[in-house]
Amino acid sequence: MKNRKNQIIRFRFCQKGAFLALAAGLAFLAPVGFGMKAQAAPASQPEGYDDEAWGKLLDNTLEYGEIPDLVEYFNPSYRSAVESIESSLEDSYNLVDKMKKEGKEYRQQAKGLEKEGDVAYSAQYEAMGKALLDAASSTEKTLNNQMKKLDRYTLEPIRKQLTSAVQSLFIGYNQMVKNQQLLEKSVELYTDMLSSSETQTGLGMATSTDLMTAQIELTSARNQLSTLNNSIDSMRRTLILLTGWKETDNPVIGEVPRADASRIDAIDLEADKVTAIAYNSTLISMKNTDPASRSLKDVHSKERSIEEAEAKLRSTMDTLYYNLQEKRLALNAAETACQQAKLTWEGNQRRYQLGMLGKIEYLGSEIQYYQAVAARDMADMNLQQALNEYDWAVKGAVSLE
Repeated sequence: MKNRKNQIIRFRFCQKGAFLALAAGLAFLAPVGFGMKAQAAPASQPEGYDDEAWGKLLDNTLEYGEIPDLVEYFNPSYRSAVESIESSLEDSYNLVDKMKKEGKEYRQQAKGLEKEGDVAYSAQYEAMGKALLDAASSTEKTLNNQMKKLDRYTLEPIRKQLTSAVQSLFIGYNQMVKNQQLLEKSVELYTDMLSSSETQTGLGMATSTDLMTAQIELTSARNQLSTLNNSIDSMRRTLILLTGWKETDNPVIGEVPRADASRIDAIDLEADKVTAIAYNSTLISMKNTDPASRSLKDVHSKERSIEEAEAKLRSTMDTLYYNLQEKRLALNAAETACQQAKLTWEGNQRRYQLGMLGKIEYLGSEIQYYQAVAARDMADMNLQQALNEYDWAVKGAVSLE
Protein backbone atom coordinates (compact mmCIF):
# COMPACT_ATOMS: atom_id res chain seq x y z
CA MET A 1 0.00 0.00 0.00
CA LYS A 2 2.77 2.42 0.99
CA ASN A 3 4.71 1.60 -2.17
CA ARG A 4 1.70 2.35 -4.35
CA LYS A 5 1.12 5.62 -2.52
CA ASN A 6 4.73 6.62 -3.09
CA GLN A 7 4.34 5.82 -6.79
CA ILE A 8 1.34 8.15 -6.99
CA ILE A 9 3.27 10.93 -5.24
CA ARG A 10 6.26 10.36 -7.56
CA PHE A 11 3.95 10.54 -10.59
CA ARG A 12 2.61 13.93 -9.52
CA PHE A 13 6.12 15.26 -8.94
CA CYS A 14 7.44 13.90 -12.26
CA GLN A 15 4.39 15.19 -14.12
CA LYS A 16 4.99 18.72 -12.84
CA GLY A 17 8.70 18.51 -13.62
CA ALA A 18 8.03 17.25 -17.13
CA PHE A 19 5.69 20.12 -17.92
CA LEU A 20 8.19 22.65 -16.56
CA ALA A 21 11.01 21.14 -18.58
CA LEU A 22 8.95 21.19 -21.76
CA ALA A 23 7.89 24.77 -21.17
CA ALA A 24 11.51 25.79 -20.65
CA GLY A 25 12.58 23.97 -23.80
CA LEU A 26 10.02 25.83 -25.89
CA ALA A 27 10.62 29.20 -24.28
CA PHE A 28 14.34 29.33 -25.03
CA LEU A 29 14.11 28.50 -28.74
CA ALA A 30 15.66 31.32 -30.77
CA PRO A 31 16.01 32.01 -34.51
CA VAL A 32 19.08 30.38 -36.02
CA GLY A 33 21.67 32.52 -37.82
CA PHE A 34 23.81 31.83 -40.89
CA GLY A 35 27.32 31.87 -39.43
CA MET A 36 27.34 28.40 -37.93
CA LYS A 37 29.82 25.59 -38.31
CA ALA A 38 28.99 23.37 -41.26
CA GLN A 39 27.18 20.16 -40.34
CA ALA A 40 26.78 16.89 -42.24
CA ALA A 41 24.13 16.42 -44.89
CA PRO A 42 21.24 14.02 -44.29
CA ALA A 43 22.56 10.55 -43.45
CA SER A 44 19.98 8.88 -45.64
CA GLN A 45 17.47 9.56 -48.40
CA PRO A 46 14.62 11.77 -47.09
CA GLU A 47 11.29 10.04 -46.68
CA GLY A 48 9.14 10.26 -49.79
CA TYR A 49 12.03 11.35 -52.03
CA ASP A 50 12.01 9.52 -55.38
CA ASP A 51 14.85 6.98 -55.67
CA GLU A 52 15.86 8.00 -59.18
CA ALA A 53 15.76 11.71 -58.36
CA TRP A 54 17.81 11.15 -55.18
CA GLY A 55 20.40 9.17 -57.12
CA LYS A 56 20.64 11.98 -59.67
CA LEU A 57 21.04 14.51 -56.88
CA LEU A 58 24.00 12.51 -55.55
CA ASP A 59 25.79 12.23 -58.90
CA ASN A 60 28.78 14.35 -59.87
CA THR A 61 26.84 16.94 -61.87
CA LEU A 62 25.46 20.23 -60.59
CA GLU A 63 22.32 20.99 -62.60
CA TYR A 64 20.41 24.26 -62.37
CA GLY A 65 17.12 22.51 -61.56
CA GLU A 66 18.72 20.67 -58.62
CA ILE A 67 19.73 23.83 -56.76
CA PRO A 68 16.70 24.04 -54.38
CA ASP A 69 17.20 20.43 -53.20
CA LEU A 70 20.99 20.73 -53.05
CA VAL A 71 20.60 23.76 -50.79
CA GLU A 72 18.01 22.05 -48.58
CA TYR A 73 19.87 18.78 -48.13
CA PHE A 74 23.55 19.67 -48.55
CA ASN A 75 24.20 23.38 -47.96
CA PRO A 76 26.37 23.58 -44.80
CA SER A 77 24.74 26.73 -43.39
CA TYR A 78 21.22 25.44 -43.92
CA ARG A 79 21.98 21.98 -42.54
CA SER A 80 23.51 23.65 -39.49
CA ALA A 81 20.33 25.69 -38.99
CA VAL A 82 18.15 22.58 -39.30
CA GLU A 83 20.27 20.56 -36.91
CA SER A 84 20.40 23.40 -34.40
CA ILE A 85 16.59 23.59 -34.32
CA GLU A 86 16.20 19.82 -34.16
CA SER A 87 18.73 19.68 -31.32
CA SER A 88 16.88 22.40 -29.41
CA LEU A 89 13.69 20.32 -29.55
CA GLU A 90 15.30 16.92 -29.06
CA ASP A 91 15.18 16.92 -25.24
CA SER A 92 11.53 17.92 -25.30
CA TYR A 93 10.61 15.16 -27.75
CA ASN A 94 12.59 12.65 -25.66
CA LEU A 95 10.62 13.72 -22.59
CA VAL A 96 7.37 13.22 -24.51
CA ASP A 97 8.49 9.68 -25.39
CA LYS A 98 9.29 9.04 -21.74
CA MET A 99 5.86 10.27 -20.68
CA LYS A 100 4.23 7.98 -23.25
CA LYS A 101 6.23 5.01 -22.00
CA GLU A 102 5.40 5.68 -18.36
CA GLY A 103 1.73 6.28 -19.20
CA LYS A 104 1.54 2.88 -20.88
CA GLU A 105 3.28 1.25 -17.93
CA TYR A 106 0.78 2.75 -15.48
CA ARG A 107 -2.08 1.49 -17.62
CA GLN A 108 -0.53 -1.97 -17.75
CA GLN A 109 -0.20 -1.97 -13.96
CA ALA A 110 -3.84 -0.84 -13.69
CA LYS A 111 -4.93 -3.92 -15.62
CA GLY A 112 -2.90 -6.16 -13.32
CA LEU A 113 -4.41 -4.54 -10.20
CA GLU A 114 -7.88 -4.93 -11.66
CA LYS A 115 -7.28 -8.64 -12.11
CA GLU A 116 -6.14 -8.83 -8.46
CA GLY A 117 -9.40 -7.18 -7.42
CA ASP A 118 -7.75 -3.94 -6.24
CA VAL A 119 -10.27 -1.70 -7.98
CA ALA A 120 -9.39 1.53 -6.12
CA TYR A 121 -5.68 1.54 -6.98
CA SER A 122 -6.43 0.20 -10.45
CA ALA A 123 -8.57 3.27 -11.09
CA GLN A 124 -5.82 5.59 -9.78
CA TYR A 125 -3.16 3.93 -11.94
CA GLU A 126 -5.47 4.11 -14.97
CA ALA A 127 -6.05 7.81 -14.28
CA MET A 128 -2.30 8.44 -13.94
CA GLY A 129 -1.60 6.61 -17.18
CA LYS A 130 -4.30 8.52 -19.02
CA ALA A 131 -3.03 11.84 -17.64
CA LEU A 132 0.51 11.14 -18.79
CA LEU A 133 -0.61 9.97 -22.24
CA ASP A 134 -2.94 12.96 -22.66
CA ALA A 135 -0.17 15.33 -21.56
CA ALA A 136 2.30 13.66 -23.94
CA SER A 137 -0.15 13.92 -26.84
CA SER A 138 -0.94 17.56 -26.11
CA THR A 139 2.73 18.46 -25.70
CA GLU A 140 3.69 16.62 -28.89
CA LYS A 141 1.12 18.65 -30.80
CA THR A 142 2.59 21.83 -29.29
CA LEU A 143 6.09 20.78 -30.31
CA ASN A 144 4.95 19.87 -33.83
CA ASN A 145 3.24 23.25 -34.19
CA GLN A 146 6.39 24.92 -32.88
CA MET A 147 8.45 23.02 -35.45
CA LYS A 148 6.09 24.12 -38.23
CA LYS A 149 6.41 27.74 -37.11
CA LEU A 150 10.19 27.46 -36.96
CA ASP A 151 10.22 25.99 -40.45
CA ARG A 152 7.87 28.70 -41.76
CA TYR A 153 9.48 31.71 -40.12
CA THR A 154 13.12 30.65 -39.66
CA LEU A 155 14.12 27.82 -41.99
CA GLU A 156 12.02 28.74 -45.01
CA PRO A 157 13.46 32.29 -45.33
CA ILE A 158 16.97 30.82 -45.09
CA ARG A 159 16.16 28.26 -47.79
CA LYS A 160 14.75 30.92 -50.08
CA GLN A 161 17.64 33.35 -49.59
CA LEU A 162 20.29 30.67 -50.10
CA THR A 163 18.56 29.15 -53.13
CA SER A 164 18.16 32.57 -54.74
CA ALA A 165 21.83 33.38 -54.08
CA VAL A 166 23.05 30.05 -55.47
CA GLN A 167 20.90 30.42 -58.59
CA SER A 168 22.42 33.87 -59.17
CA LEU A 169 25.93 32.44 -58.71
CA PHE A 170 25.14 29.60 -61.11
CA ILE A 171 24.01 32.08 -63.76
CA GLY A 172 27.00 34.34 -63.10
CA TYR A 173 29.37 31.40 -63.39
CA ASN A 174 27.86 30.34 -66.71
CA GLN A 175 28.10 33.90 -68.01
CA MET A 176 31.78 33.90 -67.12
CA VAL A 177 32.26 30.58 -68.91
CA LYS A 178 30.60 32.03 -72.03
CA ASN A 179 33.00 34.98 -71.84
CA GLN A 180 35.88 32.55 -71.34
CA GLN A 181 34.91 30.63 -74.48
CA LEU A 182 34.63 33.89 -76.42
CA LEU A 183 38.02 35.12 -75.21
CA GLU A 184 39.69 31.78 -75.96
CA LYS A 185 38.30 31.91 -79.48
CA SER A 186 39.30 35.57 -79.76
CA VAL A 187 42.89 34.78 -78.71
CA GLU A 188 42.98 32.04 -81.33
CA LEU A 189 41.62 34.34 -84.05
CA TYR A 190 43.69 37.38 -83.04
CA THR A 191 46.82 35.19 -83.07
CA ASP A 192 45.95 34.13 -86.61
CA MET A 193 45.15 37.74 -87.50
CA LEU A 194 48.49 38.94 -86.10
CA SER A 195 50.33 36.29 -88.10
CA SER A 196 48.52 37.38 -91.26
CA SER A 197 49.25 41.05 -90.51
CA GLU A 198 52.95 40.31 -90.04
CA THR A 199 53.05 38.45 -93.37
CA GLN A 200 51.17 41.16 -95.22
CA THR A 201 53.27 43.92 -93.63
CA GLY A 202 56.42 42.14 -94.83
CA LEU A 203 54.94 42.03 -98.31
CA GLY A 204 53.93 45.68 -98.13
CA MET A 205 50.25 44.76 -98.21
CA ALA A 206 49.48 46.10 -94.71
CA THR A 207 50.62 49.06 -92.67
CA SER A 208 52.43 49.13 -89.33
CA THR A 209 49.23 50.51 -87.86
CA ASP A 210 47.37 47.34 -88.88
CA LEU A 211 50.10 45.24 -87.26
CA MET A 212 50.06 47.29 -84.06
CA THR A 213 46.26 47.06 -83.86
CA ALA A 214 46.43 43.26 -84.15
CA GLN A 215 49.11 43.11 -81.42
CA ILE A 216 47.03 45.31 -79.07
CA GLU A 217 43.88 43.24 -79.65
CA LEU A 218 45.73 39.98 -78.95
CA THR A 219 47.41 41.29 -75.80
CA SER A 220 44.12 42.67 -74.49
CA ALA A 221 42.30 39.38 -75.11
CA ARG A 222 45.06 37.39 -73.36
CA ASN A 223 45.02 39.69 -70.33
CA GLN A 224 41.24 39.55 -70.07
CA LEU A 225 41.31 35.76 -70.34
CA SER A 226 43.90 35.43 -67.60
CA THR A 227 41.91 37.64 -65.22
CA LEU A 228 38.68 35.85 -66.07
CA ASN A 229 40.17 32.39 -65.46
CA ASN A 230 41.02 33.38 -61.90
CA SER A 231 37.50 34.73 -61.31
CA ILE A 232 35.92 31.57 -62.72
CA ASP A 233 38.00 29.38 -60.43
CA SER A 234 37.01 31.41 -57.37
CA MET A 235 33.30 31.45 -58.26
CA ARG A 236 33.33 27.74 -59.03
CA ARG A 237 34.73 26.92 -55.58
CA THR A 238 32.08 29.09 -53.92
CA LEU A 239 29.30 27.51 -55.98
CA ILE A 240 30.22 23.90 -55.22
CA LEU A 241 30.75 24.61 -51.51
CA LEU A 242 27.27 26.13 -51.26
CA THR A 243 25.77 23.03 -52.87
CA GLY A 244 27.50 20.49 -50.64
CA TRP A 245 30.71 19.52 -52.42
CA LYS A 246 34.17 19.91 -50.92
CA GLU A 247 36.52 22.55 -52.29
CA THR A 248 38.72 19.83 -53.81
CA ASP A 249 35.81 18.13 -55.61
CA ASN A 250 35.39 18.55 -59.34
CA PRO A 251 31.71 18.20 -60.26
CA VAL A 252 30.44 18.98 -63.74
CA ILE A 253 28.48 22.24 -63.71
CA GLY A 254 25.57 22.25 -66.11
CA GLU A 255 24.25 25.09 -68.23
CA VAL A 256 21.50 27.59 -67.48
CA PRO A 257 18.23 26.56 -69.16
CA ARG A 258 16.90 28.90 -71.81
CA ALA A 259 14.64 31.59 -70.40
CA ASP A 260 10.94 31.14 -71.08
CA ALA A 261 10.01 34.62 -72.28
CA SER A 262 6.38 33.55 -72.83
CA ARG A 263 5.90 33.44 -69.06
CA ILE A 264 5.98 37.23 -68.96
CA ASP A 265 2.71 37.51 -70.90
CA ALA A 266 0.96 35.29 -68.34
CA ILE A 267 1.97 37.43 -65.35
CA ASP A 268 -0.80 39.09 -63.32
CA LEU A 269 1.21 41.84 -61.65
CA GLU A 270 -1.48 43.05 -59.26
CA ALA A 271 -2.30 39.52 -58.08
CA ASP A 272 1.41 38.81 -57.62
CA LYS A 273 1.76 41.93 -55.46
CA VAL A 274 -0.92 40.57 -53.11
CA THR A 275 0.89 37.21 -52.92
CA ALA A 276 4.28 38.88 -52.38
CA ILE A 277 2.88 40.90 -49.46
CA ALA A 278 1.34 37.78 -47.90
CA TYR A 279 4.59 35.80 -48.10
CA ASN A 280 7.23 38.44 -47.41
CA SER A 281 9.13 37.40 -44.27
CA THR A 282 9.91 41.00 -43.27
CA LEU A 283 6.24 41.99 -43.40
CA ILE A 284 5.19 38.83 -41.55
CA SER A 285 7.66 39.64 -38.80
CA MET A 286 6.45 43.25 -38.59
CA LYS A 287 2.82 42.15 -38.34
CA ASN A 288 3.62 39.55 -35.66
CA THR A 289 5.66 41.96 -33.55
CA ASP A 290 3.78 43.78 -30.80
CA PRO A 291 4.13 47.59 -30.73
CA ALA A 292 6.33 49.15 -28.04
CA SER A 293 3.21 49.71 -25.98
CA ARG A 294 -0.56 49.53 -26.38
CA SER A 295 -0.80 53.27 -26.72
CA LEU A 296 -2.63 54.62 -29.75
CA LYS A 297 0.56 56.33 -30.90
CA ASP A 298 2.59 53.11 -30.96
CA VAL A 299 -0.22 51.15 -32.62
CA HIS A 300 -0.50 53.78 -35.34
CA SER A 301 3.29 53.83 -35.70
CA LYS A 302 3.30 50.09 -36.33
CA GLU A 303 0.48 50.39 -38.85
CA ARG A 304 2.33 53.18 -40.70
CA SER A 305 5.51 51.10 -40.83
CA ILE A 306 3.61 48.17 -42.31
CA GLU A 307 1.86 50.39 -44.87
CA GLU A 308 5.19 51.94 -45.92
CA ALA A 309 6.79 48.49 -46.26
CA GLU A 310 3.88 47.23 -48.34
CA ALA A 311 4.08 50.30 -50.58
CA LYS A 312 7.80 49.73 -51.03
CA LEU A 313 7.19 46.09 -51.93
CA ARG A 314 4.58 47.07 -54.52
CA SER A 315 7.06 49.52 -56.03
CA THR A 316 9.74 46.82 -56.06
CA MET A 317 7.37 44.46 -57.86
CA ASP A 318 6.72 47.15 -60.48
CA THR A 319 10.47 47.59 -60.98
CA LEU A 320 11.06 43.84 -61.29
CA TYR A 321 8.21 43.53 -63.79
CA TYR A 322 9.51 46.39 -65.97
CA ASN A 323 12.96 44.82 -65.75
CA LEU A 324 11.49 41.65 -67.24
CA GLN A 325 10.14 43.65 -70.16
CA GLU A 326 13.51 45.33 -70.74
CA LYS A 327 15.42 42.05 -70.59
CA ARG A 328 13.01 40.46 -73.08
CA LEU A 329 13.50 43.35 -75.52
CA ALA A 330 17.26 43.10 -75.06
CA LEU A 331 17.13 39.35 -75.80
CA ASN A 332 15.05 39.94 -78.94
CA ALA A 333 17.56 42.53 -80.15
CA ALA A 334 20.51 40.22 -79.35
CA GLU A 335 18.88 37.33 -81.23
CA THR A 336 18.32 39.54 -84.27
CA ALA A 337 21.94 40.79 -84.15
CA CYS A 338 23.21 37.23 -83.78
CA GLN A 339 21.24 36.04 -86.79
CA GLN A 340 22.55 38.97 -88.85
CA ALA A 341 26.14 38.29 -87.75
CA LYS A 342 25.74 34.63 -88.71
CA LEU A 343 24.49 35.53 -92.20
CA THR A 344 27.38 37.98 -92.65
CA TRP A 345 29.95 35.44 -91.50
CA GLU A 346 28.53 32.69 -93.73
CA GLY A 347 28.59 35.09 -96.68
CA ASN A 348 32.19 36.05 -95.90
CA GLN A 349 33.14 32.37 -95.70
CA ARG A 350 32.02 31.90 -99.28
CA ARG A 351 33.76 35.11 -100.42
CA TYR A 352 36.97 34.08 -98.64
CA GLN A 353 36.92 30.63 -100.27
CA LEU A 354 36.49 32.31 -103.66
CA GLY A 355 39.40 34.66 -102.99
CA MET A 356 37.13 37.68 -102.88
CA LEU A 357 37.94 38.58 -99.25
CA GLY A 358 41.22 38.89 -97.39
CA LYS A 359 41.98 36.69 -94.41
CA ILE A 360 42.13 39.57 -91.93
CA GLU A 361 38.68 40.78 -92.98
CA TYR A 362 37.36 37.23 -92.82
CA LEU A 363 38.75 36.68 -89.32
CA GLY A 364 37.27 40.01 -88.24
CA SER A 365 33.78 38.90 -89.30
CA GLU A 366 34.28 35.56 -87.51
CA ILE A 367 35.17 37.36 -84.28
CA GLN A 368 32.08 39.54 -84.66
CA TYR A 369 29.94 36.42 -85.08
CA TYR A 370 31.24 34.78 -81.89
CA GLN A 371 30.78 38.07 -80.05
CA ALA A 372 27.15 38.19 -81.22
CA VAL A 373 26.56 34.58 -80.08
CA ALA A 374 28.00 35.40 -76.66
CA ALA A 375 25.88 38.56 -76.43
CA ARG A 376 22.73 36.55 -77.24
CA ASP A 377 23.57 33.93 -74.59
CA MET A 378 24.27 36.67 -72.04
CA ALA A 379 20.95 38.34 -72.81
CA ASP A 380 19.15 35.02 -72.38
CA MET A 381 20.76 34.40 -68.99
CA ASN A 382 20.00 38.00 -67.95
CA LEU A 383 16.32 37.32 -68.68
CA GLN A 384 16.49 34.07 -66.68
CA GLN A 385 17.97 36.00 -63.76
CA ALA A 386 15.24 38.63 -64.04
CA LEU A 387 12.59 35.88 -63.99
CA ASN A 388 14.23 34.41 -60.89
CA GLU A 389 14.22 37.75 -59.11
CA TYR A 390 10.54 38.28 -59.89
CA ASP A 391 9.62 34.73 -58.82
CA TRP A 392 11.46 35.02 -55.51
CA ALA A 393 9.82 38.35 -54.82
CA VAL A 394 6.41 36.72 -55.28
CA LYS A 395 7.51 33.96 -52.87
CA GLY A 396 8.47 36.55 -50.27
CA ALA A 397 12.24 36.52 -50.64
CA VAL A 398 12.97 40.17 -51.38
CA SER A 399 14.59 42.71 -49.10
CA LEU A 400 12.59 45.75 -48.00
CA GLU A 401 15.54 47.56 -46.44
